[in-house]
Amino acid sequence: MAILKLNSDNVIKLVDLTDAADGTIITGATVTVSLYEPDGTTPVTGETFPLAMPHTGAGTYEATLNDQLVLNTRKTYKANVIADAGVNKHREWCVSITVECS
Repeated sequence: MAILKLNSDNVIKLVDLTDAADGTIITGATVTVSLYEPDGTTPVTGETFPLAMPHTGAGTYEATLNDQLVLNTRKTYKANVIADAGVNKHREWCVSITVECS
């Protein structure tokens, strides 16, 4: 489970994106993240989702979730990360997110 800090900018990273067939690092994918309320369908307010995660080097993609997100420390949120690098190179992850006080 991942952790976000309340009332802070938070960096979310996808590290070592590789081709499952041959293990090569993928640097040209389109990667996005969306953060949802516990119901898994309602986007968290305070940011426009999906948020682009640009490639920052060596198969790593990252984005900054701003400090204006409306979050509650008593909830577990869902982050969906989608990476698409073309035919047969599409992956999705769903991660549970908790929130801690800064």
